[in-house]
Amino acid sequence: MKRRGAERGQGKTDEQAMIRGELVDLRAVERADAAVVHGWLNDPAVMRGWGASAPATSLTEVQRLIEGWIEEEATLGRPAALIIATPEPEAVGLVVLRAERLEARGPSCRC
Repeated sequence: MKRRGAERGQGKTDEQAMIRGELVDLRAVERADAAVVHGWLNDPAVMRGWGASAPATSLTEVQRLIEGWIEEEATLGRPAALIIATPEPEAVGLVVLRAERLEARGPSCRC
């Protein structure tokens, strides 16, 4: 998922920044996604689905989260957060990728 062309957050994602599927596409989160992510993070049903009952998150805090994900992407060489989008394209979900433990960074088998 390499980005080329348009500057990040300008609402334009080229073909190289997307994983296309039959029903949905995955693309790196962008600054322009702040409003929709803000809505999700303030929806009690969504937060219960994530196993959290977080208090309301401000738009400013969501913008900080997105900036952090963009910085992580530059450091890691891969997106830290992905938007799930329909072919129309309509954003329908968020995936945040985290490797909290070193052993979680790669596949392993304990037999």
